[in-house]
Amino acid sequence: LRDSAQIPGSTEPLHAGDHAFFDDSAAATESAAIIGTPDECIDRLRALECAGVAHVLFNDPWGGVERMRFFAKEVLPAFT
Repeated sequence: LRDSAQIPGSTEPLHAGDHAFFDDSAAATESAAIIGTPDECIDRLRALECAGVAHVLFNDPWGGVERMRFFAKEVLPAFT
């Protein structure tokens, strides 16, 4: 389980002190979230794609299936 807490490309597991660089403030969380209109979401996702991000976790605990369908219809086609 500890091996899952590694920096990509490293074989060394992270230790408790290694997490000091994470910013868990509300402002950091808000700036990392991808929220807005479909076009705004597409722009944010494109920026991540240009930065080399290959996978994004979609997490919408309040939206349900209809919100996921909306995402699939309005945002996802820009990336297929």
